[in-house]
Amino acid sequence: MKFLLGRKKRKSSRTVFDHFKKILSINNDVLAKTARMEQALGGGFIFDSAFLSSSVADIAELVHQDIDHLNAMAGDRYFSLFDRFEEILDRLERLIAGRRAGQKRLAVPYSDINMDMDESVGGKNAMLAEIGNMLNIRIPQGFALTTQAYGLFLEANSIPEKIAAFVDLSPQELTRRIADFFILENMPDPLGKAIEEGVRKLGSDRGNIFAVRSSTVGEDGTRSFAGQFASFVHVPVEEVSKRCLEVMASRFAVCVLQSSVADAACREFPVAVGVQTMIDTMAGGVIYTSNPLCLEEDTLLISAVPGSGSRLVSGEVDSDQYFVSRRAPFALKKSILGHGREYTPESLNSRSPQEVDMEQGELLLSRHQLTELAETAMLIEKYFGYPQDIEWAIDKNNVIFILQCRRLYTAEQPSLDLISFRKELADANVILSGCGHPAQIGVASGEVVYVDSRNPPLDFPVGAIAVCRTADPALSVVIRRAAAILTEVGSPTSHLATIAREYRTPALFGCGDLANVLADGQFVTVDVEKKTIYAGYIKSLSMLQCLESEPLADNVEMRMLRRLLRMIRPLHLHDSSECSPEQCRTLHDIIRFCHEKAVEIMSGIQNWDRRSREDRTLLLPLPLKIRLVDLGGGLKPLEKEEIDLADVASLPLQAILQGMLLRGIWENEPVSLGIRDLLSGALATPLTVPGNTSLTGENLAIIAEEYVNLSLQLGYHFNVIDAFISSDPADNYIYFRFIGGMADAARRARRAQLITTILNGLNFKTDLQGDMVTGRINILTVEQAENILGRLGQLIAFTRQLDVRMESDGTIDRLLEKFLAGAITTDQD
Repeated sequence: MKFLLGRKKRKSSRTVFDHFKKILSINNDVLAKTARMEQALGGGFIFDSAFLSSSVADIAELVHQDIDHLNAMAGDRYFSLFDRFEEILDRLERLIAGRRAGQKRLAVPYSDINMDMDESVGGKNAMLAEIGNMLNIRIPQGFALTTQAYGLFLEANSIPEKIAAFVDLSPQELTRRIADFFILENMPDPLGKAIEEGVRKLGSDRGNIFAVRSSTVGEDGTRSFAGQFASFVHVPVEEVSKRCLEVMASRFAVCVLQSSVADAACREFPVAVGVQTMIDTMAGGVIYTSNPLCLEEDTLLISAVPGSGSRLVSGEVDSDQYFVSRRAPFALKKSILGHGREYTPESLNSRSPQEVDMEQGELLLSRHQLTELAETAMLIEKYFGYPQDIEWAIDKNNVIFILQCRRLYTAEQPSLDLISFRKELADANVILSGCGHPAQIGVASGEVVYVDSRNPPLDFPVGAIAVCRTADPALSVVIRRAAAILTEVGSPTSHLATIAREYRTPALFGCGDLANVLADGQFVTVDVEKKTIYAGYIKSLSMLQCLESEPLADNVEMRMLRRLLRMIRPLHLHDSSECSPEQCRTLHDIIRFCHEKAVEIMSGIQNWDRRSREDRTLLLPLPLKIRLVDLGGGLKPLEKEEIDLADVASLPLQAILQGMLLRGIWENEPVSLGIRDLLSGALATPLTVPGNTSLTGENLAIIAEEYVNLSLQLGYHFNVIDAFISSDPADNYIYFRFIGGMADAARRARRAQLITTILNGLNFKTDLQGDMVTGRINILTVEQAENILGRLGQLIAFTRQLDVRMESDGTIDRLLEKFLAGAITTDQD
């Protein structure tokens, strides 16, 4: 693709705005095409390799255009973004052509592994690394010896040819003969160095110990070889290489050979190896996320033993068993101790406090540990989309680690009585129906938890229903843990919708006013496909979801699509304003970066402007004139140079002016200035903000039908509002900046605090530095944006010369009350 160069020359504000609108349009197109690929991944339609090639080509062309438009706005300041784009595109094209990067690596750290690398690192390594990297679940540090390492050992020692000569041997003798080849003396030098380097990075001190586990391709599939390949624990540094070879040799164990063929090429079930730091376990065990003893019970089963869980897996000891609800807050339903004693909450309630303390003291796991294990297990099940068999450990510091996860196969599926299903739905209390836009199909139940996207909680309760004002990408930390997410404003082609589909989190966006419908803590069931929210738990819907969660056929095209999307859809730049082009890791990162930087440039568009004969002067019923620069559609057709409010067609400017002209909002009483105020004013110099030229100068509005950049100088106070309003909420934003004042520093700081408090009340994300306040709000409907802009107009008028009245901290509360009572006359929708 050709780069466009030579754009250092300053552009007109009209040209900058045209590029900005192109970026908004392109971003939406990329997200829509990505959503189409995600629909195919979910089984929405049949596709082939031609669909994949054309989809990648279309998205790549759009992203290239996006970067070009950004550089046109920024004078090629972000030209290095092309380099990142070309690197990602090269990986995509190699994948489509069947040349996967990294296939020849002998050892791969877990940090570089994902579930689609199972053919190279084996299923166990791939699944374990996936949950560690994608869900931030604690797993042991480690690396994988790939099937390429296994193949290298076979070829270097001519093992396929030697096996071919053993055709008449019994399985027992064949196993013994082959094992004799897997010794350190036969270790190829590149393989030995790869193991040594991997161990060194994990910590090769002589006191360190490791686990060396099998991770064979297809080991835990429908043809299970669970427990038949070798694994070793408590391995000292000096024995790691030896144990790796023994794991490889177990591919030819008697039990495996009796179920497969030791063919000359040794292609069936190639062996990968996992080398992990050993966890010093206090307790360990297994979790079945669906209780195999009673599939309709809606519980998960946690089995636990003291020390290593491997003793439980090998059947050496009896375990404690805990039956825990699959739904938050994950209540303990029943526990059975290893000696056979059974406890239920009801049985404990019937005993004395002393008996309860004694009996609960016999339980190996605390309620807190059970809850954390259940949360982690359900996170893993939700991510993969089907029940899981999970091996876990708790170390001496009470930290939980996941050691392995794989699909849980059960002999039967839960049954669904259609008559009871229809009756339960008919009797259900429908809270909301026909609302919103499905972003990710699914059914979920849980307690409603309201979330502020400006400060999303990292410890959002697993299994709760997240309810938010907007579909802000900052909510990605919540998406992983939520059972479902509902937003008042948002689009199924938004950034957050893409993240929801990535994590299989049911998502319904643009539901309208939820605050007056759903109460915090209320238990609800959400059916996204039907766009319906029910009160309480609808068991039959949850059962139907389980029955429909069968994974799709894992053919070549499906696997390629997943791998392509890994380079397209993940979003890592949640705060791209502080990121560089070099930090973009996916095409989604790049378009997000372009969008954020474009908005940042637009907030300073007044610095691009030059006077022209097309400028107009806006006359207002105030001692205030504003010069207008129309980028297109901002004014009604006219010939006169001086215009009034009725001539303005710019939607955002109209909203601001209506707020500024509200009767009684301007404070016209004379103010008294102290000597410090006078000195502060006399010593005031032209104010600047990093990245912008002087803020002093005339009042200027650069406008279009859907856009405004308004710069106002009212005495020693400077305001900037930059806003875009369109029919697509995902494109809409408002930026506000205030700085300056005549009074001393303390009073100016109080006025800045007052403005910050008001902006926070309007859901702005704010930043306060000295007497400078900046705020930004995204993802708004037209009505919401107009309402907020009107309030900003009121705020500008109300706070003019207000700094000299800020005599004490108590003034902040008094004036805030006055503003809310006198200036705010309508409620935000």
